[in-house]
Amino acid sequence: MTKIKKLPQNLANKIAAGEVVERPASIIKELVENSLDAGAKSITVTFEDGGKRLIRIADDGFGMDEEDLLLAFERHATSKIASVDDLMNIQTMGFRGEALASIASVAKIEAKTCLQNSTEGVFLRIDGGEVQELKKVIAVPGTTLTIKNLFFNIPARRKFLRSKSAETMQILNILKKFTIAYPEISFLVFDESERVLAYKSETLEERLQEIFGKRTFSTLIPIETQVGDVKITGFVEKPESVRKSIGEQHIFLNRRAISSRLLNKAVFSGYGNLITKGDYPLFALFLEMPATEFDINVHPAKLEVKFSEEQEIFNAVFNTVRDVFSLSFAIPSFKETALKQVYRPKFDPQQITLDREKPFVYSKKEQKNEFPFSVKDFPPEELLRPTEMIRKQETETPKQVHNSMSGKFWQVHNTYIFSQIKSGLVVIDQHVAHERILFERALRSFEENQFSSQKLLFPQTLQLTKEDHLILLEIMPYLEKIGFELKDYGNNSIVVEGVPSDVRFSDESSILVEMLEYYKENEYKESDVKINIAASFACHSAIKAGVKLTEEEMRVLVDELFGTESPYFCPHGRPIVVNLSLVELNKKFQRS
Repeated sequence: MTKIKKLPQNLANKIAAGEVVERPASIIKELVENSLDAGAKSITVTFEDGGKRLIRIADDGFGMDEEDLLLAFERHATSKIASVDDLMNIQTMGFRGEALASIASVAKIEAKTCLQNSTEGVFLRIDGGEVQELKKVIAVPGTTLTIKNLFFNIPARRKFLRSKSAETMQILNILKKFTIAYPEISFLVFDESERVLAYKSETLEERLQEIFGKRTFSTLIPIETQVGDVKITGFVEKPESVRKSIGEQHIFLNRRAISSRLLNKAVFSGYGNLITKGDYPLFALFLEMPATEFDINVHPAKLEVKFSEEQEIFNAVFNTVRDVFSLSFAIPSFKETALKQVYRPKFDPQQITLDREKPFVYSKKEQKNEFPFSVKDFPPEELLRPTEMIRKQETETPKQVHNSMSGKFWQVHNTYIFSQIKSGLVVIDQHVAHERILFERALRSFEENQFSSQKLLFPQTLQLTKEDHLILLEIMPYLEKIGFELKDYGNNSIVVEGVPSDVRFSDESSILVEMLEYYKENEYKESDVKINIAASFACHSAIKAGVKLTEEEMRVLVDELFGTESPYFCPHGRPIVVNLSLVELNKKFQRS
């Protein structure tokens, strides 16, 4: 007997399905692409249980006759390409002829389709790849596909799907890209029976305002340029409005959403010194170029792309973004001499080794510290760690340090608080000190409701994306525990009616947006929701560096700091207190 055997067709289909059907969102992606290729002007998406129980895509496209409908579920059957030349000149969203066959092998499918200018359609039902029913029906022009019980015949695959909310977020992220790329198409999206998205046919500007909100849209700068055969349009965010969370970087190639480390690097490099490491600007860039100049057929999901001239594409995007900020802000650092620091003329794409899930972030050279000293200037033993201090220096405990302070406080650069102690000098960072106080108070409030609320004279309305609205609704009970008074206003809006007392806010809605970004960024790093929210609240509500404090305010801050359980480090691990001992001061001044 031979060792090599040909796989049964049903097993081969299920294996191939693993390349295309990763989760419910990937099914929706493939089916929406088919609707777009069919000339649909309106697309309705319905899903239940995060798409695990049901997915339905209905469009008003060309429709199919009975023969085409049956062929559509055959593997490698497609109307998009017929020769190798066609493969190197892809003009459509779908073309591989694998999506419907793959989906049909791992789910139960019902399809109803009708040609334009007709009322007689065809209904087809397939279970696990086997045709169960085929009949003529009365239908409206277009195609409706219903997918039920995903992975019902592969329970091992089904158990690896994530929670309903996690799968729902993936679906909404996929649909967001389609709604950005095709603003002229109307989209309706239903989660169970609730309408979660409703976009009419509109301009790109109108669509982006609906998706991101007018407030965020006002921070975007339009771009439009032509470099050879490459046209680049879209919007990039102003440097002062960038955020700390990944997820709103959108690049489209001939209106197809793609993942490209090359282009991400070009965009971030174009910002140059205007953003720092850890900053993620929002952008939606559209590249249009001849299909013969790139290959989208390098991955079954059609997300990755290879360019025939990578250096030229990189240069085009980089220069476009750079020039936008050079013209908009007239920043001298964007002169040729400064550009040489951030852009290498000879770019080697092979040198990119970044995580493909994360966009490239340009890391500028560390600037000189404007203060005469920093934490880095002192050896580790000078940081006040309770156990090390007691064991190594046999000096005061935190309580003793607090009690030994002179009672007089000085503020340096409106950032650091100085006070004399018996062994030398204590320096306290006012921001992280307040952060530690608020963090511990927030954690206690989840159990004891220690925060009181202060009503706003004028309530503020916060317009969110659908994804952010869902997240905020999920964490709202925790926010209310720490003093926020919030109401769901519908249509992805939240009304802020009250905020925690005794906390300085310049813009209440901005604080919530920043907290939401922080929460999303750390959702998978910090499994404890309470700690994540408490740290986010503390970070964005604490007194900022540069805020002038009275001596009484400094005294209260120090007293509250040393009343916490961990007065030496903020929730992120940054030091709060630095001890400048007399011994070290004598050394620096060369005193014996």
